[in-house]
Amino acid sequence: MWKGRSLLDAPWATIAYEELVMCLGVPGRIVKILGDGLALVDFGGIQREVDVSFIPDAKPGDYVVVHAGVAISRMDPEAAEEALQAWKKLLEEMDKLLEMVGEEEEVPRPARG
Repeated sequence: MWKGRSLLDAPWATIAYEELVMCLGVPGRIVKILGDGLALVDFGGIQREVDVSFIPDAKPGDYVVVHAGVAISRMDPEAAEEALQAWKKLLEEMDKLLEMVGEEEEVPRPARG
């Protein structure tokens, strides 16, 4: 199941990219500046190193949108919290779907319109 896993590891993120060719930006909070353009960013409990060189004045506590391991913009804290809650709800719904179909079965792909 996806409980406690990173938002970045969810199967529908890959499906969305492969099937719909869309960009996926994930909100996260900078925990620590590591130097050399890198920062430790928290994504709802999972922490990853992220390139923050596009945001040279980034500091701990800032919320950023991360795409492909790169912080591409700063985000308003209220909007970031709202987005993180939406991601959490989406992950909970994904857990329900996986429980219905079983872990071994393939997750249904989105329909093409």
